Amino acid sequence: HVAAACAMLLSFSPELDPDDVVTTIKGAAVDVGLTGGGAGLLNVTDLLKYDSTLNGEGSIIHFASGGDYPWAVGDGSAFSTNGGVNSSVSTVMSRAFLGAYQEISFEYKVSSEQDHDVLSFKANGQVLMTASGETGWQTFTGVIPANGSVQLEWEYSKDASGSAGQDKAFLRNVRIAETLSSVINADGSNILFESAGQYPWIVDGDAAKSGNARVNNSVSELTATVEMAAGRSFAFRYRTECGSGDKL
Repeated sequence: HVAAACAMLLSFSPELDPDDVVTTIKGAAVDVGLTGGGAGLLNVTDLLKYDSTLNGEGSIIHFASGGDYPWAVGDGSAFSTNGGVNSSVSTVMSRAFLGAYQEISFEYKVSSEQDHDVLSFKANGQVLMTASGETGWQTFTGVIPANGSVQLEWEYSKDASGSAGQDKAFLRNVRIAETLSSVINADGSNILFESAGQYPWIVDGDAAKSGNARVNNSVSELTATVEMAAGRSFAFRYRTECGSGDKL
């Protein structure tokens, strides 16, 4: 049964490493008070309990939360559970395999003591957003400054000052979207590509394509700035579908 639960988890998130799988399964287990019974009773129902609530449309990353104050789920969002506990942390996390400069967005709100109790969002330990005080639902949109296997964490941390409001952070509708850079870069490459003007390049499946199709006397330009030593090679794949006189 445990092996089947591992297989189900990996079918949803194949990028998880063995430690991630063990942590998730143990974190969802039900403590039934058995001496020497390990983490408890296998609980497949809660194994993916954050995923349907936190993933926005089109996103299928896996979320987990453990420790003394795991996040809870209710009313269409997940929320921290360390309210009223000074010097504590409640964290929900995900590991996603991302391309270069891939974009993430999510909705959040906090009800906390201003400048003392803080919601932070981190990618591989780098803080990309913080929020404190009293807010309604807000949307964060940003580019992840890392690629490959990236640890994403939403952490509600409290100091020893006390609390205010509901003393919680809330999270929902996490979406990860492709960008020009994430579809153009090969594995291990991390070049920032940009396109502007009247006919910018756009993401088209697993590639980027020019944005001026069927517009006579027009230009669609894609740019990147790279520091390269003399003599280094540069390679890319391309294809064209155009008439005579139109060229890449």
